[in-house]
Amino acid sequence: MRLALSIRPDLLAEIRSALGGAIAPNLTAKSQGADLYEAYIWSLVVQAAQSLGAAISFWDVHGNRVRADFVFRTSPGYIFSTARPYSHALISFENCPDLEAHVGIFVVGKSKVAHECDVAVLFSDEAYTCRQQNAHPRSSQFKPNDFQSIEPQSLLEKTQTDMPDIRTFPHMGARPHIARSDEPQTRMDPMASTLPDLSAIKPPDRNFAPHRSE
Repeated sequence: MRLALSIRPDLLAEIRSALGGAIAPNLTAKSQGADLYEAYIWSLVVQAAQSLGAAISFWDVHGNRVRADFVFRTSPGYIFSTARPYSHALISFENCPDLEAHVGIFVVGKSKVAHECDVAVLFSDEAYTCRQQNAHPRSSQFKPNDFQSIEPQSLLEKTQTDMPDIRTFPHMGARPHIARSDEPQTRMDPMASTLPDLSAIKPPDRNFAPHRSE
């Protein structure tokens, strides 16, 4: 993605604002335009959740709380990859299941084929299970069957509504697709067939709170 140099500092400022003053992203104004823009859309998700009353915290793939450096994926990757301490936002609404917001993870759709989601919001217990089992999240866990108040799909819809029209930005085209429900991006993961299939596993207990180390 071609991204005007004058736009990059503004996007980076929004990303840093979403992370707070104490945490720095691994992205800079010289990062690839696509990476900056995906992280910017992720920041809109975080800010939308905050506007709806959510508590936001940041964690890495090892279950450690992020306090200094937030590592965004800059290429499609597994949610369970430990190649770097890849980070995500934990979104906590009162009396609701926790959610996680990720950038650049693979998700398995109804076709059983893995696709990349530029920005994904899913239930935290599903994400935790996938990290433990080395598996892709299931698209069915991007919208609830038994929960109607705050859900990943409605949060992403609010983000899409609030998203500025980037056609007003120089050298940029239409808005990126934000994955929700069973509508992920279409870049395939060649390793998908060798990974565990969680499709037969019973949906996790929504009252389950994955252990995280402070």
